[in-house]
Amino acid sequence: MIAVMAMMMAASSDTSAAATKPYRILVPIGQQAGWFQAEDYPPISIAQKAEGIVHFAVEISPDGKPTACRIVKSSGNEGLDGATCKALMARARFHPLIDKKGQPTTATFDQVVRWRLPVKTATEEISDRTFTAHAIIAPTGEVVECTMSGSGPARFGTSGNNCGPFGERGFLANLMGADYAKARTSDIRLQVSYEGLPEHGAGRTPDFYLLLAESEIAVNRDGSMGKCTSVRPLQMQGRSVDLCNIVAMAPPRFQPGTVNKRAIFVLDLSVSYK
Repeated sequence: MIAVMAMMMAASSDTSAAATKPYRILVPIGQQAGWFQAEDYPPISIAQKAEGIVHFAVEISPDGKPTACRIVKSSGNEGLDGATCKALMARARFHPLIDKKGQPTTATFDQVVRWRLPVKTATEEISDRTFTAHAIIAPTGEVVECTMSGSGPARFGTSGNNCGPFGERGFLANLMGADYAKARTSDIRLQVSYEGLPEHGAGRTPDFYLLLAESEIAVNRDGSMGKCTSVRPLQMQGRSVDLCNIVAMAPPRFQPGTVNKRAIFVLDLSVSYK
């Protein structure tokens, strides 16, 4: 939210008067709060969690339009200072100004604006789709139990003891081949990382590991999802499943940042023989 603070003017805005009516004092046309909009907040300032008050001065021409803008006192954040003048030059308008003799004249509009971080909307990180399907396998090869954990199961319509194909003997045996006879637990994980492939965790080295699918997602500085590239599609029950197609059904949004980044979306299998 961007809140305009107390003005350094004695006159109030007269929105009912004709825009061409001349005044001897500066009178804004319309509501001054409309000069600053949520989309004006610079993404880099959001990433820096920057807020502040900007004291500005705008030079106004005789026809009521701004001709120049300068910062009298900075907010301490370059992005907010720049956004202030950009918004004012684009939207600030005043009734034409005349002097005591009725002649067109110029003036300076001196004021302050407070920048507050926008209220957070539902910003979905792709990590909200991650999960782990943990299966316990008996010596006979039967899957005696499979549980889902993580933040993503509800999105995929699975939860609790419902692991779907990730808890089925045929699916797991097909992935592991002859090693399935030694398997006692399996973990199929859908994870995201911004720095290479996800780690297995401290002290965890699986007896059997298989990278099932991998996609790379470009994350733009404004938090939007960019291009998704399939590095390895999932081969599942005779079909090839592209993780990019799953993500594209409901593209996630990320927190804005100062640079573009890359998210690595991975589905893998880790197995323990113990």
